[in-house]
Amino acid sequence: MASFLAHLFSSQRLLSNYLDGEFPTPKQALTSIFQQMRERDSLKPDYLHRHAISMQQLENASLSEMLMSCLEKLSEPLFFRGNEIRVKCDAFDSWQRTIALTSPLPLLVTKIRKEVPQERWKQWLKIVSAKSTFPSPFIPEIESMIQESGLQDLHLHINGTSEADYVWIDAIRNPLAIHKYIREKRTNPEICELYQQLDRALSPNKIYRHLRIAKTLRSLLWYAIENNRAISKNNLLKRIDSLQLQPHIPISIESNDISLYSEALLLILSMQHLHASNTQYFANAFHLYLLFRGQFINLLVQQANQWGFDQFNKISGNNLREYTEKRFSKRFKQLEGMYGEDLSCLEARIAPKKTTMECFKLLRTIINEYEKYAFKNHQDTALNKAVLSSERAIKKKRMNMTLVFHFIKKRDAIPKEFSIVAPRFYSLRKTLKRQSSSIIFLRKSFQWIREYLCGIDAAGNELHTPPEVFAPTYRYLRNNGIVHFTYHAGEDFYHLLSGMRALFETMEYLDLQPGDRIGHATAIGIQPALWRARAGATSYLPMGEWLDNMIFVFSLLSEVDGMSEYVIKAEREALEYAHRIFDTDAPLTASTLQEFWRLRWQDPLEKDFPQKGSLHCKKILRSYHSAPVYRQSQSLIEVPNSFLPDDVYSALQQRVIKSINSKQIVVETMPSSNVAISYYSSYHEHHIFRWLGLSEQVNKADEISSV
Repeated sequence: MASFLAHLFSSQRLLSNYLDGEFPTPKQALTSIFQQMRERDSLKPDYLHRHAISMQQLENASLSEMLMSCLEKLSEPLFFRGNEIRVKCDAFDSWQRTIALTSPLPLLVTKIRKEVPQERWKQWLKIVSAKSTFPSPFIPEIESMIQESGLQDLHLHINGTSEADYVWIDAIRNPLAIHKYIREKRTNPEICELYQQLDRALSPNKIYRHLRIAKTLRSLLWYAIENNRAISKNNLLKRIDSLQLQPHIPISIESNDISLYSEALLLILSMQHLHASNTQYFANAFHLYLLFRGQFINLLVQQANQWGFDQFNKISGNNLREYTEKRFSKRFKQLEGMYGEDLSCLEARIAPKKTTMECFKLLRTIINEYEKYAFKNHQDTALNKAVLSSERAIKKKRMNMTLVFHFIKKRDAIPKEFSIVAPRFYSLRKTLKRQSSSIIFLRKSFQWIREYLCGIDAAGNELHTPPEVFAPTYRYLRNNGIVHFTYHAGEDFYHLLSGMRALFETMEYLDLQPGDRIGHATAIGIQPALWRARAGATSYLPMGEWLDNMIFVFSLLSEVDGMSEYVIKAEREALEYAHRIFDTDAPLTASTLQEFWRLRWQDPLEKDFPQKGSLHCKKILRSYHSAPVYRQSQSLIEVPNSFLPDDVYSALQQRVIKSINSKQIVVETMPSSNVAISYYSSYHEHHIFRWLGLSEQVNKADEISSV
């Protein structure tokens, strides 16, 4: 599949040309595709990119022909199976890359226009716009499982799941509402970086302007289609200048209704108009509309060249979805899938709010909208205390839902004055105490909340917050009746040792019990050689993090036969950095450092902190939270990624896996997230295939036991 052709509908260069009043020629469009290909895959020589484009035979095409040809080629992974549109299994990887650039709806519409009789177009458009625009691959084994028990999604962050096509429709319908939300993040450095990645001049005001232009273009396209009129260059240029007062465009009521169905109808009729008339400026108007769509989609969906959680944070934190996600009912329907009700169980994750009342309102909104969606008689719900859950189960017709509160990991606020005494992550620790108290109060006060709220998670950028910060909160919640816990760890890490250590600390500090889960755990699955190849020869990380890694190494390797050489090496390294970091009269020995590391889960906000540990250990723990030690531990150092041989890294991976197995902890493995955020470049490299025995690659560590 020539997924690179999607650049025709997402190129910022072409969009800028249009907005400058310079309508690109077909040759300029092909040049833009080539430039985008080079930027995204700069390791290939130019001729490979040029030959790939030449194979598409577009050199002599008009713009209309080029648009239609590219849309048809991009829709090739789709096929009709009875009354369903599916994705070919062998094209699913490239399909996902394509819809990250263009969204699925234009390609679904293209397939319908090409292969369905015109009299049945509206019937099919209603199908693809009814619930979800995401077709799934047809895999007989999975289909059989769906028929027997349904799919169970046990890890879904419900905010952020609204499909891009739905968000685009809301943005076109109400650009001012979208502008209100994205303006709130206009000074956020990460969001500004995201904008500049696409266009150096992009801003909330510019996005608002583009949405206004797209809305008027939409009306112009409808007018030309309904009245079989040509679009003049002058008329199109006037629409592009959104600062001018736009005259009303007379179009039908159906066309003026901005919905997902009307969007699908506009797309298919525009394609038909292109095919029938091949007029230049209609093609320009349609192309420009698709480019505005493409820019918006690029701000909503993490792209194939945007690796790491920092990039994910920019996408998830830009507020573009906020207006759409004020309500939840549409998302429940979307999660059913394009056909039928595939999802039988949904474990939805939500972030707790600042106050108890805000948490209560959030839970009431979600549960109320879910029960309106799920039950034939809305009176038979948890909100109606007279009805028991066993009675409701008989009357229930759709997926079961439970809720998990996930705390958000945040950066530590570095104090401006280092003489101020405050423990590490003071602000976040106070927030967690307040939120956990709210959760327990609500669970004890309301039966309907107890029935739905079943567990706790901590999500967000794991580079920002270590597991120790959440340890007091997890232990407090467990002591107050919550029994199911998950924690994200080991997906994004400065160094492979850091990722493995985070997993071990998660089990130990959070006191995870059998049946609890760890999300991702890429650090114990990735081949060390592959990690080194992707990470480079050296890594840069805080001095305190490297000290922790060394304590982790000598503590765990001391339990593995034949590792004494590396135990000694790690002890020496740990003692060297401990003396550089700590300002204490306590003797710094390997055993004292190990005790300090093992007991770091204790709460520094407690008056009698630390409660556990030897005298020397307690001195180091108090010193750990002092300003001078904090400042020194944050100093960046350069360390070799080959500090240990690959077989020793593998031995450490296996040692952590052994602990996970012995504690009966569940690992939630999410390949799509790991490819986008961790060190993998494709699904084929993912460790899940080794763990399941489906790969020819062998890691000696995997042979000992499995997760």
